[in-house]
Amino acid sequence: MTKSEYLSNSAKLLMLSSALLLLTNGLVYLGQAGSFAAQLGSKLSTFSFYVVLVMGFLAFNGEGIAYKRSRDYVKKKRTTVLKFLLVFAFLFRYIKKPIELFVTGIPTANFLGVTLRVILGVVNMTASYGFILMLSSLWFLVRDSDKKSLFVFESISFLCGVVYNAYKLLNLFAVKYDLFGTGAYMLFSSDAVLHGMCLVQFFSNALMCLAVMLHYNKLAATEQEDFKKAQSMMMPARRIYNTDCVGIDTLDDDYGI
Repeated sequence: MTKSEYLSNSAKLLMLSSALLLLTNGLVYLGQAGSFAAQLGSKLSTFSFYVVLVMGFLAFNGEGIAYKRSRDYVKKKRTTVLKFLLVFAFLFRYIKKPIELFVTGIPTANFLGVTLRVILGVVNMTASYGFILMLSSLWFLVRDSDKKSLFVFESISFLCGVVYNAYKLLNLFAVKYDLFGTGAYMLFSSDAVLHGMCLVQFFSNALMCLAVMLHYNKLAATEQEDFKKAQSMMMPARRIYNTDCVGIDTLDDDYGI
């Protein structure tokens, strides 16, 4: 596989991940309580949690292989960081509840209680697929800085991710960790705004990944043609062993004087 094929496949997997998250959250948020759509979305939540983990890991790993083959170890480190965050988001789900119970048990009047709530809120926001997809958008924006056709898609996707994750963090501080007063609580406690921003981010992620996939698909086709032309221009090597693979050396017969 060529480098562009790896990048195209990576974008395809992230596009499918974003689309699955968009579908799942859309059914949960937009379906009325107790409706078939809401029930289906709830059932899909666990399924999508594991599927996105696998597809995201394969996407970042495949992109890392492309950089490893081209000896671009700086870019490979970026994909390694994204893989680490993905696994961390998966593992954090299983330890989040006892940590939250411990932290929220400390009163907010205590400086330690406020500090731990702020740290937990940041970790909670970081250990999410939305945050990882936002970082993916940023990485694509940096990586494809010389590709003007992708700039709009990647910029919009990144900005939507920044707005959503920032609001989600403030929502955690206001609603879950009770760090804000009445005015800030009213401003950042809207579930409708939070859910709407979530859907917008996943939609923009899917659209960006689709554009990236199509772009690298075109490059991959060109790279394949160039590779085949280069192969056809190479002289075939002389065989120095019989085709039955018994190991009879014919070097003296072929090249002897």
